Amino acid sequence: MALTGISGKIVLITGASGSVGSGVAVNLAKIGAKLALTGRDKTKLSATAERSCLYGPLGVEMWAGLEPVFIVVGDLRNNGDVKNIVDKTVEKFGGIDILVNSAGVVKPGQFLTMNMDDYETTYTTNLRGVFVMCKMAVPHIIKRKGNIVNISSYAGIRPIYSFFSYGMFETCLDQLTRCLALELGPKGVRVNSVNPGVLKNTDFWTRNGAPYASQVDNMDKIEEGMRKMYPMNRLGEVSDVVNAVTFLISDNASFINGAILPVDGGKVLSAKLATPDSGQF
Repeated sequence: MALTGISGKIVLITGASGSVGSGVAVNLAKIGAKLALTGRDKTKLSATAERSCLYGPLGVEMWAGLEPVFIVVGDLRNNGDVKNIVDKTVEKFGGIDILVNSAGVVKPGQFLTMNMDDYETTYTTNLRGVFVMCKMAVPHIIKRKGNIVNISSYAGIRPIYSFFSYGMFETCLDQLTRCLALELGPKGVRVNSVNPGVLKNTDFWTRNGAPYASQVDNMDKIEEGMRKMYPMNRLGEVSDVVNAVTFLISDNASFINGAILPVDGGKVLSAKLATPDSGQF
């Protein structure tokens, strides 16, 4: 079954410089969406835009000398940046149909010993930033009866040892999704969440400040340990998340609202939990 209701739609993607946000952008470009990409790294945003322009109508526009993918550099922790992102997107395209909130950070830490700066960064990026973005973008989305997909985590459904603030704020994000779905549904706007497990071949766990930033050369062994705790005996791929997001924003999901969709191979069901000694999650 072909997915409908995406071609020609204006899609604002936060965290588009990251692995998942970039993957979503490229996939939507293939279907013909108009893209506004935001993140803090202009170089990576430009790379995402270039990849997106290789496909479908966006490629035609690029060769015609147009600007088919719009880039706005900004930090979701800054209200002024969020307002600028939304204003510039509306100025460029005339509105916003779909918002994909993909920006996020992972900061490990237990309750008793967590670094408060990491706590604040996780809160302002993973929860407050999403709230403010929705607050500013939703009036435009209502006008076009569009929808929102938030990228959360299986950690929002089931706690992960030593990731106290991350799990707490992902749970809060899931509740934000539900509350928005309840309030905006009557206005014709759907809001859903995709909750991935651990994904292979991303920078999410190894970039500066992430859980395994100091163990990049040992990731194969680390991933092998993680894989054993997944019922499907594998870790997720970026494409698994991209496919779920693409479905939820399409008209094929027109009666799905307020869903919290685990894309984790059944990890939230598994009895194989991390322990203080395992070093895994």
